[in-house]
Amino acid sequence: MSDQPQQPGVRISDLAISLIRTVVPAVAGSALTWAATQLHIVLSPSTSATVAVWAVAIVTAGYYAAARYLERVKRQDRWGVAARWLGRWMLGGSVARPVYAAPDERVKVIDQNSGMTKRTA
Repeated sequence: MSDQPQQPGVRISDLAISLIRTVVPAVAGSALTWAATQLHIVLSPSTSATVAVWAVAIVTAGYYAAARYLERVKRQDRWGVAARWLGRWMLGGSVARPVYAAPDERVKVIDQNSGMTKRTA
């Protein structure tokens, strides 16, 4: 994995970026569904667990899709900048995206302790 600079002087690994960009929407989707349940907007407190789990999954997927859409807005005016900022904020504030190497781009590394060759991503 390569490291992407998030801010000048700060480096964060691709794994950390991918975890942040996965966990934040999951927490937000769960929180939004819980709030909707408490306010009796969508679900009642007596709703079955299966329905509640599906509701969390749908809200989380919608939240993530909206964030990704906003993050990729192409407009260069102030609304485009605001949309991109909001999309990044919704994904945990990371301006970096994880970068994954293709299998044929992996580099062989020799472990200094064992002398064995291992492949890294």
